[in-house]
Amino acid sequence: MSVKNTYFIFLVCLYPVLSTQAQTVDNVISAYDGEKMVITYDLNATDAGQKFKVSLFSSHDNYTQPLTLLTGDAGDNILPGKNHRVTWDVKNSVPPGFEGEIRIKVKAVRLVPVMEPVKTEAASKLVIKPLIQNSYKKGSTIHVSWAGGQAGDKLLIELLKGGEVQQKIAEKANSPQTWSWLVPKDMKAGKDYVFRVTNSSRGEDRAVSQVFTIKPKIPMLLKVAPVMVIGAAVYVITSGSKTSKDDLPGPVKPN
Repeated sequence: MSVKNTYFIFLVCLYPVLSTQAQTVDNVISAYDGEKMVITYDLNATDAGQKFKVSLFSSHDNYTQPLTLLTGDAGDNILPGKNHRVTWDVKNSVPPGFEGEIRIKVKAVRLVPVMEPVKTEAASKLVIKPLIQNSYKKGSTIHVSWAGGQAGDKLLIELLKGGEVQQKIAEKANSPQTWSWLVPKDMKAGKDYVFRVTNSSRGEDRAVSQVFTIKPKIPMLLKVAPVMVIGAAVYVITSGSKTSKDDLPGPVKPN
């Protein structure tokens, strides 16, 4: 078996996807010691940080397949630079009894970073934030806020009392995650009220607020007290007006 030490200069013309960078592989030199071949080459590029996939080919198979049994500056993520070095195990690569001249080609292909798909966070479960108060008067405004779900989700907001739906408050998109509700003046006062937010877009995903109380706008005692006072005033006036002639003072005698 005889291998002639030669060098082969190979200009690689690439067509970059993201830029017009051009790069060349040149100054390819080989040296053979009877078993292994050492190939050196220069890789030139305008971007010093650009990475390449470097493959070597041999004339012994008419450059049909990339060489294997390589060590050194071959494969992926090779940066530009001078005097790159690759060692090829010729003895275990070419057919037994091979005789002839071997030429080497070095090819570099610019690697384009693969854009990883954007990972969207899994939508979290709905959670209603604590209400500001535990009781509200009729005619006041209750601000309901929540977290979880995704912006495009469709939500149903309901008012429940004792576990039964009393009123559908609103149907809205999950953005913004808040809703202001004016307590109707004719709403029945009482305890055991809650808000429930249901994600119609994602099945049974729902959240329930803390229990709160709806109170009358004016306390009952304040409504009754003025009537009692008026009644007392009438009584006093009426009582004071009950007089008889016998109670009147007699005529004043002149001095």
